[in-house]
Amino acid sequence: MIPSAHNAIDVAALVRRAGLAHPHKTAIVWEEGRRTYTELLARIDALAGQLREMGVREGMRVGLALGNGPTFVEGYLAAAQLGAIAVPLNPLQTAREHDHILHDAEPRVLIADAVAAPTLRGAKLLTASQLLTDGVEMPNGTDYEATVQQGVATKPPRPILDLEAPLAILYTSGTTGTPKGVVRSQFAGAMIVALRQSAMFIGPDTVLYACTPMFHAAGHEFMLLQTLGAGGTVVSRRRFDATGIVADVDKHAATHVFFVPTMSAAIAAALTEAGTTWPSVKLWMSAASPLPEWVRDAILKSAPDVRVWNCYGLTEGGTLTYMRDDAIATRPGHCVGRAGPGMAVRIVDAEGNDAPHDEVGEIVCRSPESMSGYWQDSHLTAQVVRNGWVHTGDLGSLDADGYLTLAGRLKDVVISGGVNVYANGRSAVAFLKGHADSNGKFGALGFCWGGGAVNQIAVHAPDLVAAAPFYGPVPAAADVPKIKAKMMLHYAGNDNFVNPGIKPYREALEAANVDHTVFIYEGANHAFHNDTAGARYNKAAAELAWSRTIDFMKANLA
Repeated sequence: MIPSAHNAIDVAALVRRAGLAHPHKTAIVWEEGRRTYTELLARIDALAGQLREMGVREGMRVGLALGNGPTFVEGYLAAAQLGAIAVPLNPLQTAREHDHILHDAEPRVLIADAVAAPTLRGAKLLTASQLLTDGVEMPNGTDYEATVQQGVATKPPRPILDLEAPLAILYTSGTTGTPKGVVRSQFAGAMIVALRQSAMFIGPDTVLYACTPMFHAAGHEFMLLQTLGAGGTVVSRRRFDATGIVADVDKHAATHVFFVPTMSAAIAAALTEAGTTWPSVKLWMSAASPLPEWVRDAILKSAPDVRVWNCYGLTEGGTLTYMRDDAIATRPGHCVGRAGPGMAVRIVDAEGNDAPHDEVGEIVCRSPESMSGYWQDSHLTAQVVRNGWVHTGDLGSLDADGYLTLAGRLKDVVISGGVNVYANGRSAVAFLKGHADSNGKFGALGFCWGGGAVNQIAVHAPDLVAAAPFYGPVPAAADVPKIKAKMMLHYAGNDNFVNPGIKPYREALEAANVDHTVFIYEGANHAFHNDTAGARYNKAAAELAWSRTIDFMKANLA
């Protein structure tokens, strides 16, 4: 049995051992440069020493309000090395959301960059933490780079760590829409590295292309820490640009890529346009939502020699299942594979009894990857973790071969851009229907990711009367029959990102007898309504689409 006090298999130690074995190898590449493992480990040590000087001790929190790049990696691993608790924050969230997390986690030190600065400046509780700023000036902030350089000559602290102690608090949206802090233990972090390395063929020769948000659990726990823990190379990118990513992956000879399905659709189209099939890539991983068949087929066509996998997981439970390349082409998009290494998955009924094969029930899981509980919320922890099993709030079924098929959500959450966005459509409809100034009719419209959110609200809010999504990601075909609203769908003729989903969406709407109208604006580009988008703005298309939408809403909501 592994003793709880240990300093050989924690996450920081695993990365350190890999770095010492490959000292001159490139550990991370980003837009402005690159660092070897020797350089990365020295900076982690320096930052850990400076955090100790700033009063950070075991169990204290270190906030990371950062975009993708080396600062996130250094901050996370320096906190882990100290036995402190890393607290990643979405750098783009609102000041109010920052305040909620700052109040709940009470970080001793907060590291922030220019991505987070615009909203973070408005947070009322910002001054409660010591602030390190990377590449941006903020009131009461101390320069991050200068702080690291000051710590280079100090002896790095490496305490013996309690593997049962928290490694990170990962804030995730839930049934109430209020972010909850999922506690990941040092032991769970180490198991996530070890188990997923073996599952996804990650080793010293791995070159991971990392453009999903690192603050999200999937962004750093899914492949990034595994790659660094194996001595591989991480290529970090801050912004999603399909054309640039296609060229970048070839440039760096990446072997592993990870995208959410909406990203994958754009990447597949860009691959075809660029005339490359990504010969260096060994594994294309999709996660964060079911992989629609049309997106899967587009990936397989654009990169026929690449292994394409999909997986299903959640912050609380870990990665539950993997749909591997030997089955992905023949299974429906809502089928997300079989349980991964170290993971047990069950389907239970309302009384907690195992459901028969192919019968829908709640998905529950148990694994060394799973959370210890919710930060400072034993009541909620007891509701979600029962008899050692994490109750996901998701619905699904298991067949006789162990394949899991998703069937819906008990949690009222919309996935937008790979991030869970709270969108309780039913509550919004109920509020507006009962408002003194309301006539009881409710409509929704949105653009791009917002268009995808409107599609999902139409699925989950049966009292919605009218919906007008502009070029938004489409819902799963299996969910379309739930739509009761009249739908007006707007698309740009040149939109290779969203348009492959039009045909299956339209077919599903027709099959479900959903009242719908589809407008395709030929010659227009994605975001044609946005007058700040430069050449993509199409005034004629924008005005025509808007006038149609206003008339549509007046006709159905008046």
